[in-house]
Amino acid sequence: MMRIHTPQLAGTLLALILLASLPLHHANADRNEPVKMSSEAFAKLDTFEGHTLNKADKVFVAEDYRRAAAEYDSFLLEFPRSAALPYALLRKARCLHLEGKRFEAVREYRQVLDFFPDDVKYAAAALFYIGQAHWQNGDEEAAIKAWAQLADDAEYAREPLAASAVNAVAGYMKKTGHEQEAVDYYMQVARDFRTANPDAAYAAIWRAVPYYIRTKPNEPKLRQFYTDVQTFHRNPRKVDDAAKEKDYWKFLRDQIKHRDNTQFTSLQKEQKDRYYRHWADVLAKHMTDWDDMQIDRIDFMRQYEGNEAAWIKRLDEFYAKHQTPDAHRRTVRWIQVYAQAKNTGKVDEYYQKLDFAKMPNIDIMWLARVAQFDMNNPDMAKRVHEKIRFKDLTDAQIYNDLLRHFWHRDSRWIWEPTVQRYNDQDAGRITMLHYLQWRHYHYGRQAVDLKEGLEIADILAVHPDHAERALRYKAELLYWSSQWEKALAVYKQTNNAPHNYFRIATCFAKMGKLAPAVGQLREIENFHKTHASQAALQMAYLYRDAGQRDQFIATLRRVLKQYPQSNHSSTAHQELERLGVAIGGGTDAE
Repeated sequence: MMRIHTPQLAGTLLALILLASLPLHHANADRNEPVKMSSEAFAKLDTFEGHTLNKADKVFVAEDYRRAAAEYDSFLLEFPRSAALPYALLRKARCLHLEGKRFEAVREYRQVLDFFPDDVKYAAAALFYIGQAHWQNGDEEAAIKAWAQLADDAEYAREPLAASAVNAVAGYMKKTGHEQEAVDYYMQVARDFRTANPDAAYAAIWRAVPYYIRTKPNEPKLRQFYTDVQTFHRNPRKVDDAAKEKDYWKFLRDQIKHRDNTQFTSLQKEQKDRYYRHWADVLAKHMTDWDDMQIDRIDFMRQYEGNEAAWIKRLDEFYAKHQTPDAHRRTVRWIQVYAQAKNTGKVDEYYQKLDFAKMPNIDIMWLARVAQFDMNNPDMAKRVHEKIRFKDLTDAQIYNDLLRHFWHRDSRWIWEPTVQRYNDQDAGRITMLHYLQWRHYHYGRQAVDLKEGLEIADILAVHPDHAERALRYKAELLYWSSQWEKALAVYKQTNNAPHNYFRIATCFAKMGKLAPAVGQLREIENFHKTHASQAALQMAYLYRDAGQRDQFIATLRRVLKQYPQSNHSSTAHQELERLGVAIGGGTDAE
């Protein structure tokens, strides 16, 4: 398949790539092991084989690798003809590897390759881990040799772990001056593993694309690559003709303008001019009537010409060439371009072209956003806001096309007058209450917001459609104002379990009432199983904050024991390591 000449010098980038491909080392070890026996294969084992192997796997999950290695060894000796031998041998090697016994691990991995080379799933994994062990031992050349062997075998190279190996080889080659070859490998990974190993493929895409944007700009190559890997997004989809896809050109333009690609030193003027000239020429040949595309093209020309007057002239000419009397949105777009360039004269000139009586509401609302955020001109935004014909809008349109874009600390001025224009006044009130609660949470205490929010909540307390939400927002306002007792009383009236139960527990704890706080968390743990591990871990932290170290440790151990597959188990594991105490032992917290 792919062959390489092993360079002699390693780079730090490869280490970073390898770290990303390593399984996480915590109580969820089995869940994060990329190579496992399928349930179908496990079902074919006889009862005794299955029982013995399952016992070994459980010890592996508990991260007792020394004992797990012994269990896998016992399986190998007891069932020398089992179909699970390559799996057990690989797992034994993994135990040694994860214990830090890398030389011994390599010998065991080699046995997988020697005795089961046609068991592709396990043999390919063994070869990958051999390379990983060599790298960790500081033998970069041996590591690259193993990964190159993996990449060179047609069958092994189709295994998901091979993607990480080839990415590592590519990273090594890039750091040693073989950038073109490295990019070829990244592109190969992206094509071969788009679905089999989507994370590695996605990482490879983002390492290959910049090369053909900045280092050796090549739009046809990128276009073909975009088609081959079914877009550059994380989720692939079929591409019929990338040249006609606005999505492709938007992605391309975003990358051309990306900060990493547009950083040129004062000594790189020639490279900078060549870069922008190339991409301006490319955009001139495609989507020639698409405003956003050509606005960028004209800006790229400004970058290498350095001529502000020429830039303005081209923008104005392109606007005039394609403008129609009812194209109000285009005029707003030009206002935005000049606003971002801080050219107030041109902003005023284009503002005068607007006929608000004929403008659709949606364009007026967009102009209000441009004035507020692109121009930083709240006064103009307020004047524009006054021109919106609210009587022609539904409440949903008012929210979706205007208010939802103004979730900012300095945007309260637009909320109050706008919600008052709602057709349903109570819907306006609940919308305003939502905003006040969100603002209070994100930006800290503001007595005016709190007083107003509580007044609105009380008005809606008897409303059949809004009472429940109003109570929730009221409780949150009180909570973020540290009014624990009042918040507690309101949370008890809400019906959004288990969120309100977690809040109740926190309120009790903040009031210094540990027992009812723990009791509330136990209730969550017993009756809301999807949040049980979260409740148990929070219980541990309550004990910690109360200075009850023994109970803190015991509860952390219980999280490990009862919820080994949860993320909270990982956190508990890290906390115990930080404390320097044994993971096992002790008693469960009462």
